[in-house]
Amino acid sequence: MTRKPITPFELARLMICAPFYVMLVLMTIEASLNATTTYLVIQTGRDVAEGNFIIADLMWILAAQSTSYIVGAISWIYAERAGFLAYGRYMLRFARDNRNETKLLGDKDARERVEPFLTGETFEVYFHLIYEIEGDLRILLALVLNVIVLGTEIDGSLPVAY
Repeated sequence: MTRKPITPFELARLMICAPFYVMLVLMTIEASLNATTTYLVIQTGRDVAEGNFIIADLMWILAAQSTSYIVGAISWIYAERAGFLAYGRYMLRFARDNRNETKLLGDKDARERVEPFLTGETFEVYFHLIYEIEGDLRILLALVLNVIVLGTEIDGSLPVAY
């Protein structure tokens, strides 16, 4: 019996969930804090160039970057939750599609003939995909926000160039 493969739209529906949205918000906050650190480093450099070395500036940089790391770690937890939920939804889809074939749910050999990637391979694919999405978005957000900061603080035409 041939099974209908998962379409990209169905895969996206499995992946997009509340933890995924929380991860996105936290990644945006993390990138904003990184851009804030860039801004503070530029301001501290200007203060040092003027002969004012203020320890408070360094403390603000430390606070912003440390908070960014903490928010990044929390976003990773939500990425894990999104991956587990997507895999759970996939398992639920398999169970629903095969509710009339109850032997598949308990017999490993029969289940592997119908859906050979149900356990290990699919688990790896979902987590690899969620980590790829997380990594790519983290780089994109950091790049965009840092270009905005550098453009507004150093050269106004820099954001236009990118």
